[in-house]
Amino acid sequence: MAQADRRPRAKARQGLDLGLFHHLSGASESSCSTRRLIAQETDKVLSNKDKELANRAKVMTDAFYAQNLLREAFPESRYGSVKGAIFAAYRFVRPKVSKELTPRRIRSIREGTARRIDAEEMEALKAAIIEEAHREQQELRARLAALDKKVAAFSESVAGRTVAGASE
Repeated sequence: MAQADRRPRAKARQGLDLGLFHHLSGASESSCSTRRLIAQETDKVLSNKDKELANRAKVMTDAFYAQNLLREAFPESRYGSVKGAIFAAYRFVRPKVSKELTPRRIRSIREGTARRIDAEEMEALKAAIIEEAHREQQELRARLAALDKKVAAFSESVAGRTVAGASE
């Protein structure tokens, strides 16, 4: 019976506000602030441990490196969707590896769920990065040439106006 009486009190204490509980229990203000400091220090210790565990998990694995290579070489923005990027990567990597490669394998590399990365796959992804850099360089050169034409046309029109304005 004594245990049954204690349970409702414990539940009632859990439902009370911490400050109200300390006030009702007769705890002084200094002991409340000490308890808060101890609780804060415990939180700090726990957060530091959590940070160490989180940093330990951020080791650069082959799967993580391959995931970054794949996302950089086949960006979603260029292909319109993740599915388009996966199939472009599949079409690029498939002829460069000797084993049978599936779109599911490319997707698992992209999502970071692949447990291992073969050397052939890694080399193909590095080649894809180089290919993407060449393509981007060509696009930038074409864009710069178009901008040069616009600037030249604008300069000619401004020069023509000043010459025509000076003759009047």
